[in-house]
Parts: sequence; C-alpha cells; structure tokens
Amino acid sequence: MGEEDTEITEDEVGPTLQASHGSDDVNTLIWYLWPGIAWAMPVVTYALMGMGGGWEMLILLPALIVIIPVFGMLGMAPRMFLRSAGARSSPSLVSIGMMVCWWSVIVAALAHQGTGDSGAIDSGLGDAFGLSASGQRFVFLTALLLAIGGIALAFACAVFATDVPKDIRHGAWIVGASMIVIPVLWWVGVLMVAAHGENEVRAAAQAQSEEWEELQRSLVDLREDIAQDGWSIDCCGLMEDRDSIEDSERMVAEWTVLSDSDSPPATVLDELVGIAVARGWEAETPVVTEPTPDAGAGADGAPSSTPAPWTGTFSAEDLDRGWRLSVIVDEVSEGSRVTLRAETEPRRPNDDVLVRWWSPDVVEGLPDHRGTSFRYDEWPSLVAVENSY
Repeated sequence: MGEEDTEITEDEVGPTLQASHGSDDVNTLIWYLWPGIAWAMPVVTYALMGMGGGWEMLILLPALIVIIPVFGMLGMAPRMFLRSAGARSSPSLVSIGMMVCWWSVIVAALAHQGTGDSGAIDSGLGDAFGLSASGQRFVFLTALLLAIGGIALAFACAVFATDVPKDIRHGAWIVGASMIVIPVLWWVGVLMVAAHGENEVRAAAQAQSEEWEELQRSLVDLREDIAQDGWSIDCCGLMEDRDSIEDSERMVAEWTVLSDSDSPPATVLDELVGIAVARGWEAETPVVTEPTPDAGAGADGAPSSTPAPWTGTFSAEDLDRGWRLSVIVDEVSEGSRVTLRAETEPRRPNDDVLVRWWSPDVVEGLPDHRGTSFRYDEWPSLVAVENSY
C-alpha cells in the first residue's frame, strides 16, 4: 500500500494557546516580567503602606510569612491558567487587566491611612498631594475595587479563553499605550480628588466662619448692656461638646468683662436675667453660691481653708436655633466680673477641616490676643488651621 500523507489540524492537537505574533512584543515582555512582579508585589505593597502606617504594620509583620505566598500565588494564577493551556505570551486583555491590578494595588498602598495612638495617620498620597481624610479613603477604596476588577478581568480572559484566542485588533499597541495611560490616569485622578477636597475644605471653613460671625453678632446687644469696653476672650471656635457622650462639637464663644454697673453682684445677676430674656433667650432660674466666712486658723496659724467669693450663674437657650448661653457673675475686688459662654447646636465633627481661633502658644503665626481688650461690638476672626494638633 502506498504511504498516505497525513495532515494534522489544530483541532487534533487539543486545547492549546498559540504564542502571540512575534516574540518581542509588549505582551511577551509582560509575560516574562509577570512572575517577578507578582512575587514582589506583596513586599512592595507592605513597604508602601509603611509610608502612612501605624500599629497595624507591626501586626501585619509576622503575618508576611503567609501573606507573601498567598498573594504571590493569587497574582500568578491567571498566568498559570494560560501556561497550562500552552500559552507563551499574555493575551492583550489579560495584560491590561493585570496592569490595572498592579497599578491599583500600588495606589491603594500609597493611600492607606495608618492607625496611631490619637487617630488616623495621613497616607503617603495624603502627604504628597494634600488629600483630606475622606479623599484618602475614597482613593484607597477606588484603587482596591479597581485592583479586584483588574485581576478578575485577567482571570476571566485566562480561564474562558478559547483554544486559539482571537486577540483584540492592534492589541500589542493598546497594551503598550496602557503602560503609560494607566499611571497617568491615576495621577490625574488623585489630583482631581485633591482639588475637590480643597474646595470642600474652603466651603466648610467659610461655613464655620459665617457661623462664628453669626454667634458673635447674637451677643452684641447683650454685651453692650453689660459693658461698653474691656471684653477679653481666651478661647474659642469649634470645640468638643462637653455634655455629649458621642463624638460631637459646638461653636463656642466665651467672653469676660468687668460690669459697668455699680450694683452688687446679686443685683447684676438679676439684671442680666432680664436682659437675656429681653434679647430672646429663654432663661432658667439662677443658682447662687453664697460666700463662705473666713476660715479659722489651723494648728500652724495658717487658714485651714480658703474663703469662697459670691458667685451667681444661670443658663439660657435660644429655642429657635438650639443655641445655649451660660452667664456667670463673680464678686471680685473691682466689682462684678461677668463671663458669657455661648454655644451653638452640637453636630458631628468634620475631620477634613480645622477652623479655630487659637492662641499662638498652640499654633504659630496667629495674632496674639492675650491681654487685648475688645469693645462690645468687636471680636477676632476665626483662622483656618491645617494640622493644628
């Protein structure tokens, strides 16, 4: 019998993936770099997280012996599927998916906020681009989702690839462009988040400044009735709500002055109750602490206790706005010292903007109002303070 020519078709070879056209294209380059990147990525991620790391970095350190092989194998999984099917190069969609994953993991690590003794620690991106706390969280979550989406795309294209996959047209060119486009898009995205955060901070600072001005204006008439000049202020701005168990804050303004009235402190207190009611405050019944008599001498001839002066206080509320007012009258040698403390309705704190009126011993560069007196219709402005703690 004559020898018959036998033609072997691709269908008879079995499930195998052919190499990409040309052995030196970008997909082949990614194919050979893939193992090194996959195994280095857990270590690089841990190092980048350390830029904004806190106590969690110490907790994760002994776990690296498990984290590195687990995430290394996870990053290699799509390539293993392709290699088992006979591939010697990465399909373009797989390459793009893995590049999205790798860059997103890097960005997520850089946007990671650590946990310190007094709260969150700014991430590397937060320090470099001035991202707010919410901006850092947004970038971190977005990068994490894109990292998962990128490796999911690579998995899907690797697992469900046909025997001879039809790569996307001009795939190598698109993959090469993606090497530049993906990091540039991340850079532009982070800049946009930073700009958005700056606008939010400015808006919040403006709103808080307007609230401070409104609170001060609400006290002008009351202050005028107490004293024309000599008002001193030792705080305030946005402060922690003293009466709230939950995390909240109030806008606070506190003033101290010697009353222009020559009346006794008890009379001044009664007058102030009437003035506060006339100015729209719902006043409560005053509480008076009578002065204690001079204490007798102790065994060594020194007083056994310090006599307490006369003090009267009452609280009031602006029912329409939920504001509170505390008035304290102290008897001093010069007459009656009056302290006003007005507080707005409590609200949740905004960690992204700190607007305060601080004394220079807390924040450098602010005007020194210590020892400065104000008229009844004057007050210092709030100052937007960055990283005031």
